[in-house]
Amino acid sequence: MASPVHGVEKLPAGVTRVTPSELRVDRDFITPGWLDKPAPQGEVDNNPPWLHVVVPILTGNEQAKSEKRARISSQKWNRRFYFKLSQDPQLQKSVMESGPKRWSFFNPYRKLAPGTWYWTYGVADAEAPDKPRWIGTTYSFRIRGDEFSGKIPPTPEVLLAAVKARKTGPLVTCSLDEVGNMLPTSEAPALAAQIKEDLEKSMGKGADGKIDDPLVEARMNVRLLRGYLMTGDTKYKDLAIKREIELERLHSARRNSKPKPTEPQGPAPGKPAAGEHQFLLVDAFYDDLPKNLQEKYLQAVYMPMCADEGVSPELHEYLEHALYDNHAWQGRFPGLLMGSIILCRHKPEMDDWVKYAYELFLYRCPAFSRTDGGSSEGNGYFGVHEEQMVHVPGCFIN
Repeated sequence: MASPVHGVEKLPAGVTRVTPSELRVDRDFITPGWLDKPAPQGEVDNNPPWLHVVVPILTGNEQAKSEKRARISSQKWNRRFYFKLSQDPQLQKSVMESGPKRWSFFNPYRKLAPGTWYWTYGVADAEAPDKPRWIGTTYSFRIRGDEFSGKIPPTPEVLLAAVKARKTGPLVTCSLDEVGNMLPTSEAPALAAQIKEDLEKSMGKGADGKIDDPLVEARMNVRLLRGYLMTGDTKYKDLAIKREIELERLHSARRNSKPKPTEPQGPAPGKPAAGEHQFLLVDAFYDDLPKNLQEKYLQAVYMPMCADEGVSPELHEYLEHALYDNHAWQGRFPGLLMGSIILCRHKPEMDDWVKYAYELFLYRCPAFSRTDGGSSEGNGYFGVHEEQMVHVPGCFIN
């Protein structure tokens, strides 16, 4: 960690030597909580490595809070980052260039030859996104040849093309081939029978057209929609869609009414019980919904992913730079990735969101922390990493 200087060992703040072979680290982070310099430089562990810089949006010239807010609103997600990479120290020959990117990390998607590699970057403000200001500094790293080098994944463009080629049907809930083929009839016949029995009970609850509790109703609809995906029996889907339309009718009626001030206000009819409800409908049943519900659920999926200004990903300019944030990786990131994928079929502006989330996953996942529970012993958080470690890769495979 540190070497003696003139016989006196110099250690970082918060680090003390306990014995000749033991150091005590009394600090919140062993390493900085944020990327503290352009990376990589020097030795690397992976081939190819990711090039990554942090360029604050605020220049330091903004004085009032209103100026800071205006600067962030205009530049976040609207700036462009450019990278150059070459074995030529002058960056003139055989140069790999990233082209404009809304995020400040880049990978060449090819294994690099042994030797020293040189790189630099430029940043273009939103007002002139095709005119980057190059920093004038060249960084370098060395490829030895024995770094970890796995299979090179598809580029974001390949992923996006595959998504766009799937015009209808589920993208992230399951694969199209799995619809109607997920009951474990052979592997677990008793379980398959129980699932069908529970589905029939749910059918009976919805048969009389009466809605007692909208939140319970929304959860029941999720069960019916899952039932269709598992069995392929359209009666489950048809009833669930019918009930969705009725829930929206009740929701509209409440919006247009003026309840008495003393009237207890429960949850609004038609409000999704959970994010899964919104995702499921937009992903696998969009074409079955009337237009008003299509628009409603598109917004329901979109808005939780947004930053305050509503036009950029909330995690942008944060999660790529942070050392770790388990709650973001466990909950918010899967929503960003899968939400972007299902929305880009309907909103072309989401294409860059898909590319950003995909590259963020390739670059930083898995990202585990220390003692928030998700990476501790015991089963209190059993399965907490399944979303990012199992479901997300499964989406890519599909």
